[in-house]
Amino acid sequence: MTRPDRSVPPDGSALDIAEAAFSTLTTSPDGLVVNGADIHAGLPSRPVGLRELRVLLAHPATSAAAWHAAWAYLVGRRDEPAWQVGAVGVAMPLLRRTAGGLAAGYCGDPADLDAEVLIGFLGGLRRVSPAAPRLGVRLAWAAYRAGVTEARRHSVALPGGGSGVSVAAAMPPEPWGAPRGVLAQAVAAEVLSAADAALIAVSRLDGMPLAVLSTVSGPGEELAVRLGRAEDRLAQAIVTGRVGVRVPC
Repeated sequence: MTRPDRSVPPDGSALDIAEAAFSTLTTSPDGLVVNGADIHAGLPSRPVGLRELRVLLAHPATSAAAWHAAWAYLVGRRDEPAWQVGAVGVAMPLLRRTAGGLAAGYCGDPADLDAEVLIGFLGGLRRVSPAAPRLGVRLAWAAYRAGVTEARRHSVALPGGGSGVSVAAAMPPEPWGAPRGVLAQAVAAEVLSAADAALIAVSRLDGMPLAVLSTVSGPGEELAVRLGRAEDRLAQAIVTGRVGVRVPC
């Protein structure tokens, strides 16, 4: 699989174009379909189109095991161009959420941010082994890291010196502000490490269970302790006004 072109046509961002391609591949009579019974017992025992699969994987009732099995299937077909688009389409809610969270107050071209998030996901899709645990989590992290790297190229100066991910520019007047922006400021102010901020974002904002994260980040009990300590530090920084201020681009 070759690295995608970074240029974005004027009629939409990279994510818009990927979504349009996904729609084309999944709405025709011979669109991309999986047999749920062949993937996991937690999925419907019938043909499931990828648009429906996307909805199922986002539903809280879908088990982590079914979620992983579906991603193992998609990663296993990554060398087929149509299925590569299919994997992107299934991940689109996550990719939109990642780009959207980083774009609040972003001082660059939002299309560039969309492109980098997509490139990060595709890079993860290319590298990860289909046998690796919790593939969806690994792919989510690949997209997130690429987006953060792009955001930092257009970061804004923060009070007291230094710079943070540009989402800090989206802070409303109240000290709490947009959650992802507060996390960006906390990293810039060295209240949180980037890893701890990401842990809060993925677990609290994106709803990823610690039991799922533990398969790639260590035992769940240790993650719970680490999460609690990180949240305590963040809460103290908000109360004292160290983070949560509005910063213009």
